[in-house]
Amino acid sequence: MKTFLIEQEKRKNSKEEAPKQQPGSSQQSLRFAEEALSLFRCAGKFAEDVGAEIEKGNEAQRNENIRGEIENAANGSLRGEPWVKAAVAFTCQVLSDNAIIALKKEGKIGTVFLPTLRFHINAWDKIQAEKQRFEQGEERRVATERAAEAARVLLAKASAISRLIAAGGAFGLFMVLALYLLGAKIENDLRDINESIRTSARLGAG
Repeated sequence: MKTFLIEQEKRKNSKEEAPKQQPGSSQQSLRFAEEALSLFRCAGKFAEDVGAEIEKGNEAQRNENIRGEIENAANGSLRGEPWVKAAVAFTCQVLSDNAIIALKKEGKIGTVFLPTLRFHINAWDKIQAEKQRFEQGEERRVATERAAEAARVLLAKASAISRLIAAGGAFGLFMVLALYLLGAKIENDLRDINESIRTSARLGAG
């Protein structure tokens, strides 16, 4: 963070950065008002720590400007309320960092508040985008594995059915052959019986 702020100061134009008035910012809003107040207090404490002159009066407008900044930033993709809470905690931590306070006192860095918010936005967006890509990749992987498992089960069922059909066909063929052999044996037995009867009849007649 220290390196970022120093580089930010080097790139800064001669004009001092100031929060831009957003359309409709004159209207008070309660959204993120508590978070904005926390940031306002952290910024005020930082100003005291570095010995900066604090402008008296108009605190309500400055607090509303901060609230408007974080509300606009929170509307970005993958941000929302979780980003706001994380941004407040991070920014207040930076503003209370003794190393950052020392750099500001030495004049090595300029504006700290807005660059810190922008730094957090960029880092947050990169992390969330990477997290989203990972989750989407995991969803695709799981879907692919489920599809492969479903295909395997379907193939196993088809193979089992084929084996049952083949076994049924073989059993049917066996039954037909068995019935044929049984019929042939019965026919032979009947033929032998008839032959015996005829032979007995001829012997009786003689």
